[in-house]
Amino acid sequence: MSLLLERDRQPEAALDTLQLVSEILEQQYEDSEDPDILHRFCIVKSDIGRLALGIEDFETAIENSLTALDLSQELNGLQKARLSCQITLGLGYYFLGQMDDAIAAFQTVLADSNEDPDVMLLVTRALWAVGGVKEREIAVQQLRDRCKVIRSLLTVQSCETSGSHQLIDGFWSFWSSCKQRKCNATGRE
Repeated sequence: MSLLLERDRQPEAALDTLQLVSEILEQQYEDSEDPDILHRFCIVKSDIGRLALGIEDFETAIENSLTALDLSQELNGLQKARLSCQITLGLGYYFLGQMDDAIAAFQTVLADSNEDPDVMLLVTRALWAVGGVKEREIAVQQLRDRCKVIRSLLTVQSCETSGSHQLIDGFWSFWSSCKQRKCNATGRE
C-alpha cells in the first residue's frame, strides 16, 4: 500500500502507512522474537528513512536508517536495504550540515559495495545533485580516479557521467577525454 501511495506522489500518506506497519511489526517481534519479522521490520525502517528524506524530515530519516542498520547487522539478505540506509544517512547528514558524518556515511557506502561502479556513480550523482562547488569537485575527482583504475564497460558509463557534468560546467577537454576513452573501450568512433 505504501509503495502505491509513494508512486502516486503521496509521500506523507506512504510514510504514515509505513509508521503503522512499523509499530505492528515491532509489537509482533517483541512477542515472538521471530527473525523473519525482524527482517521485515528492518526493511520498513529503511523505507521510512528514505521517505522521510524525500519530504525533508532529515532527523527522522537518520533515526530510522540508523535503527535499520543497527538491527540488521546479523541478518542476511538485507544488503540493498543497508546500502539504502547508508545513502539516506549520508544525504540526511549533508542536509543537516553535518559534513563529517555525511562523508563517513558515503565512504561506508563505497566500502560496503566493494567500490562497485554503479554504487560509486550513485554516490557521485548524489554529491553532484545536492552539493556545492567543493562537493562537485570531489564527485568529479572520484569519477576521474575510477576511470583510471577500473577498465570495464561500467567505466565508460562513469566517464560519460563525469563528462556530462563537466560539459555542463564548460570543461570541454575532460569531455573529449571521456569520449576518447569510450571509443578506445568500445572500439568505435
